[in-house]
Amino acid sequence: MTKAIKLKDFDAAEYLNSAEECALYLKEFAGDENQVLLISAISDVARQSALEVSKGNKEMGMEAIINAMEKIGVKIAITLIKKGISNGD
Repeated sequence: MTKAIKLKDFDAAEYLNSAEECALYLKEFAGDENQVLLISAISDVARQSALEVSKGNKEMGMEAIINAMEKIGVKIAITLIKKGISNGD
């Protein structure tokens, strides 16, 4: 009889450790026609940002992430960012 292995759900937010990583993560989905994936990625970034800021890490605040996005040329409509943040609640 085979024993079932219990796996933890994957959460990309746990692997986002800097504003630059968040920007690069969002860049991967920015050009995708499937906006659901982009909104999900924005939600991941927003959750991790809120967690890090609550720990006192201002380097991971949304302003820092947006600045990092601008540096690498990621352009996402603010309405999508707001939608992703509200979906992350």
